[in-house]
Amino acid sequence: MKTDSSDIPAGKDRAESGMQGGPGAGVPVEIPEEALAATREEAAEFRDRWMRSVAELENFKKRMYREREEWRERRTAEIFEDLLRLRDDFERAVAHAPEGGEDPVLLGFKLVYRHLLEFFERHGVKQFEARGREFDPELHDAILQVPRHDLAPGTVAEVALPGYMIGDKVLRHAQVVVSTGPETGGGD
Repeated sequence: MKTDSSDIPAGKDRAESGMQGGPGAGVPVEIPEEALAATREEAAEFRDRWMRSVAELENFKKRMYREREEWRERRTAEIFEDLLRLRDDFERAVAHAPEGGEDPVLLGFKLVYRHLLEFFERHGVKQFEARGREFDPELHDAILQVPRHDLAPGTVAEVALPGYMIGDKVLRHAQVVVSTGPETGGGD
């Protein structure tokens, strides 16, 4: 005898209806309540494992994205740190170049320097002001202290090497000379 799908109650498949195929099909089969409860418990456990796996995968993706961004930022900073030495050399050369010269090599040199400055600006690398500001170890490296009657103690008197930031992070600390304040007379 062949079981027709019309024998199964609406909204249920063969397994849910408790009907078996083959000889005697269409006859309801009793499923012990303990077996049904165990199956539901196992299904809940599998669902829980699946949900945890999905959450772990999402967390892994977020962590990988964050680590990739941190690595990219570190690499970018390392490259710009190296390029800062080149910029320093260009600045020293331009500062010592003769004024008003029409030497094509010098003009080409200044053009390359201008392009380098534009490159730094395009990528968010900015020089920060240090002279006249209060010494900040997060931004400055003190290379010398000098007495200055015109500056309060702890004020940056001179900048030996400018400092730079990329975004809100220090790329290179400014190397500075710090005032100790007015010179005190040490009478003998």
